[in-house]
Amino acid sequence: MPRRGPEHEEEGSTLTPAKTMTITVRFFGGLREASGTSMLSVSVGEGGRFSDLTTILADLLPHARERIRAGLAQGYVHVLVDGHDVDLLAGEDPILSDGATVVFIPPLGGG
Repeated sequence: MPRRGPEHEEEGSTLTPAKTMTITVRFFGGLREASGTSMLSVSVGEGGRFSDLTTILADLLPHARERIRAGLAQGYVHVLVDGHDVDLLAGEDPILSDGATVVFIPPLGGG
């Protein structure tokens, strides 16, 4: 029996690819350096939430995983979804749409 994962759904007696959305992820500042990229495209299952995206990013970017998680958990990384600020500390977990852009902005220092 074939193994089913989140990338497949059962339809009758055959396995078909699940519907996916493409999300553009942008990193700035230290997160850009930690992730090794300023932008990437990520496939997320249809109806996916921001929390699903962060799980995928943790797998794709293991070297930046802790920095992203800590920044989100402690509230010092700002997140924009299609230009709208997401207040993760208030428990928001927005549903993403196909073609959405998610931006991670860490604090910028200076002086």
